[in-house]
Amino acid sequence: MKNLPIGLQFLSEFSETNSVYVDKTQLVHQLVTTGKYYFLSRPRRFGKSLLVSTLKELFEGNQILFQDLWIEPHWDWAQKNPVVHISFAQWDFEELNLSAAILEALDSIAQSKGIVLTKKTVKSRFYELLQAVYQQAGQVVLLIDEYDKPIVHYLEDNQLKKAIANRKIFKNFYSVLPDAGKILKFVFITGVSKFTKVSIFSDLNHLRDITLDENYAAIAGYTQSELEHYFGSYLQVIEDKRDISRDKLLFQIKRWYNGYSWDGETSVYNPFGTITFLHKRAFGNYWFATGTPAFLLEQMKKQGQFKIEKLKVNSDFFEKYDLENIEINQLLFQTGYLTVQARDPLTDEYWLDIPNQEVHNSLYQFLMTELTRRSQRPNSGMTI
Repeated sequence: MKNLPIGLQFLSEFSETNSVYVDKTQLVHQLVTTGKYYFLSRPRRFGKSLLVSTLKELFEGNQILFQDLWIEPHWDWAQKNPVVHISFAQWDFEELNLSAAILEALDSIAQSKGIVLTKKTVKSRFYELLQAVYQQAGQVVLLIDEYDKPIVHYLEDNQLKKAIANRKIFKNFYSVLPDAGKILKFVFITGVSKFTKVSIFSDLNHLRDITLDENYAAIAGYTQSELEHYFGSYLQVIEDKRDISRDKLLFQIKRWYNGYSWDGETSVYNPFGTITFLHKRAFGNYWFATGTPAFLLEQMKKQGQFKIEKLKVNSDFFEKYDLENIEINQLLFQTGYLTVQARDPLTDEYWLDIPNQEVHNSLYQFLMTELTRRSQRPNSGMTI
C-alpha cells in the first residue's frame, strides 16, 4: 500500500514518500484553461496549500511529478512560466511587523531568482519583483496562499487593532495587481475568509471567486468515489481487523467526516480527519483538535449565541465579512463549523448546518462546558 499523506502540503512530497495522491488535476486543468484571476476560500487543513503547490509545479513544467495523473497527456509541457509563490503562513509577521515581513519575503523570492530589488515600499517592491521576473522569463504566475493569515491571526478583541492595521497594509500591497495585468499569466489566491475592504476584492474587479462555484465544489476535500478508489486498501484493513462490512464502515466514516458542501449538491470529506482516521483506525475529533480558533470560541461566548444549526441566509451573507462588525455565523461558516446543506437557485437562498459528527461532538462539548459555567454565575444571560 502507498503511505497515507499525513501532513503533506507539497506535490513533490507525494512521490518522495510514496504517498496516496488524490488526483484533482482534471479540475486544475479546467481552472487554468478557462480563466486568469481566481480566489478560493476553504477552512484550514482542507488542501489549499497542496492545490497551490500543484499549480506551481504544473506551470514550472515539472512533468515527472504528474506521471500517471489525468493532466499529464493533456498539458503542453514544453511551455513553462515563472512562478512567484507567496505563502503568508510561512512569513514571520508575528516577530516583524507585516510590512517588514513582506519586504523580507519579497527579497528572498527575488534572491532565489537572481534578482536584486531596490524599491523601498511594500507596493513598489512587489511590483518591481513582478516586473523583473517578467523581463527575465516571461509572463508571471502569481500564487498567494493563505492571504488572510496576518489578519485572521489577530481577530481576538484585544488584538483587533493589529488586524485592522494589517488589512490597511494589504490594501496597499494588493493594489499592485490591477496595474500588472500584462505581466501576469495566471493568479490564484487562497484564504479562509473573504474580508471586505481589502483591495484585492475591491480593485481587482475580474477576480473570480470560486468558493461557492458548483464547477469547483470538489477541488478540495475527498468525494465519496475518491475515498473508495484511492483508500480502498486501507478500508479493507479496517474491515478485516474490526470485522465490519464495507457498507457499515463507509456509513460511519461518512457520518463522522463527510457533509462539507459549498454548492448544496457536491458533498466532500474533511481530508485531515479522514486520513487520520484511516491511520489510527478509530473515530475521533481530529480536525477540531488541531486548533480551533480561539477568537471563534471567544466570540461565541461574548455574543452569548449558541444556536448554530439550520440557518437560512441569502447570497449577501457570503460577501459581507468585515473586521469592524464580525458576525458569528459568518465566522462559523468561514472556519468550517457550518457548511452549505442546500441551496435554492431560484431565490439564491442557502441553508447552513453543522457538517458532520466530528464537528457536532466537538462544538457541543465546548458549548455544554460554557453553558455549565454560565449557569453557575448569577444573572447569566444567553441566547439559545
